[in-house]
Amino acid sequence: MTEKRFRFLDGVEMADVEAALALAALSAEANFGRSQVRLDARFELDGARRTVVCDTSQPVGACIARVLTALLSRSIGEEAFLVDSVDADDGVVGREGG
Repeated sequence: MTEKRFRFLDGVEMADVEAALALAALSAEANFGRSQVRLDARFELDGARRTVVCDTSQPVGACIARVLTALLSRSIGEEAFLVDSVDADDGVVGREGG
C-alpha cells in the first residue's frame, strides 16, 4: 500500500489542517461519488503527532492527497508542511515539497 504522510510544523493550527482534509474529502465525493469515497478512502489525522496519512493506493485517496496538498499550500503555505511518499510495508520512499 502506498501512502502520503503529511507532517506539520509546530506553528500550524491542526484545526486548519482538519478543515482542509474535510474539504479534500468533499472534493473527492464530488468527483467519485459518496459511496466510492466511503468504500475506498482511507485517511487519518493525528493531532498529537501533527500528521495526516492518506492511503493513495486507490484513485479516491490519490485525489484526496492532491486536493489536500493544494488547499494546504494556499492556506498555510508550502513551507509549513512536508509530504513523504511511504510504502506501508517498507517505510519512507521519498520526500516531496516543503
